[in-house]
Amino acid sequence: MKTINIIIFFIFTSILAQSQIENYVIFCGKFFNSEKAIFEKNKYILATNDKVISVKDEYEPKSNDKYLDLSDYTIMPGLIDCHTHFLHNEYFNGKTKKLEIDSLIFQNEDYRNQLGEKNLTAYLNEGFTSIRDLGNSGNFLEKEFKDKNAKDFQYPSIYSSGKGIVFQRGQFPKKFEKYEQDEYLIIHDSLSIQNAINQLENEGVDLIKVYADNAPNKELMPPHLFSYIVEESHKRGFKITAHAIYDRSIKNAALAGVDCIEHIYGISDATMDLIREKGITVVPTFEDKYSVSKIIKHAPKNKFLLRIFMPIELKKNRKLLKKLHDNKINICTGSDAYLDDRVVESRGKSAKSGIYCLIESKIPMNEVLQMATYNGSILLGEKGKIGQIKKGAYADIIAVKGDVQKNKNLLKEIRFIMKRGVVIKHE
Repeated sequence: MKTINIIIFFIFTSILAQSQIENYVIFCGKFFNSEKAIFEKNKYILATNDKVISVKDEYEPKSNDKYLDLSDYTIMPGLIDCHTHFLHNEYFNGKTKKLEIDSLIFQNEDYRNQLGEKNLTAYLNEGFTSIRDLGNSGNFLEKEFKDKNAKDFQYPSIYSSGKGIVFQRGQFPKKFEKYEQDEYLIIHDSLSIQNAINQLENEGVDLIKVYADNAPNKELMPPHLFSYIVEESHKRGFKITAHAIYDRSIKNAALAGVDCIEHIYGISDATMDLIREKGITVVPTFEDKYSVSKIIKHAPKNKFLLRIFMPIELKKNRKLLKKLHDNKINICTGSDAYLDDRVVESRGKSAKSGIYCLIESKIPMNEVLQMATYNGSILLGEKGKIGQIKKGAYADIIAVKGDVQKNKNLLKEIRFIMKRGVVIKHE
């Protein structure tokens, strides 16, 4: 009798589970294959619950399928921003006439958490289904959002470094130096390095960030300590990324054996060759025309000079990005967006700068989209799970209406978003 009851129970639960399964069939007029960096036509995506089941050339929809006709759209994997600070905020101070850190993020944790929630929502609404968050998030405040995501994925998937490791002090100006102990792990020797890595490991970070320099301050990570951090972190299975602005600090990071370098504003040709030889990934964080226009509009002083010199800087940056591309450097897109919504409209829109700065550098759209999807998945160690639409990948799918190859501006208007099999937006 017990055996019969058990069998009936399993049959019932199986039927119930099947009735709760969401079977989506998405017909794609244009489909971006991110691994091959090519656009394909007339594909069917089959997604059940949170995963892609298959991508087919032909399919006959069944009665229980939720059929979505996106024949007039370009379908892509969800975007990945590989350099975010969703719990950080800066604005133009009307009194000092300078760009400053929003001090409320240090003084009011509720305010900071609300800021984080708003920014994460903005990222998702703009098609970023995964982000790589690189600190300036207080005492590991990002963990609360990662925990929420584990339940219902209301935000982009978050891969975080927690507090960055710095030598002697962090990046903050003197006015905010008192808050650095809460934002960074400050090291001086091998013992403090071990303590820092232990703390990061205990907090469950996904990667470790090291500051090769702490610009605008003047400290550089000593090469012997840098190498020790990389060696000890790699032993524990962590990838290492380096904040590096100047050519000297970029070179130090490469010689120390990091996996990735952020920013790279001052890189020389010789250091670029070194990075290519070592197979190091870079995440350049340059402004696009949209971000520059917003900064000039809201800057409280020197607007005339900004209008002259920022376009010159843009042109120089475009040459550097094209050179990185032409030299076969592995690039992932990242925005380093941290400006207040009063300046840039929303953190999600601002984050598109990491993509459009590459488009504006005359890099082909298919390659830029690969940098914004597939390349990011490899950097995060999530190849086959995110950044691709293929069997077994998470159903993180976005779409624009029209042909994004012919109209690059379509990427600014994401019309369809599916996050882990749940339709967030469909216009």
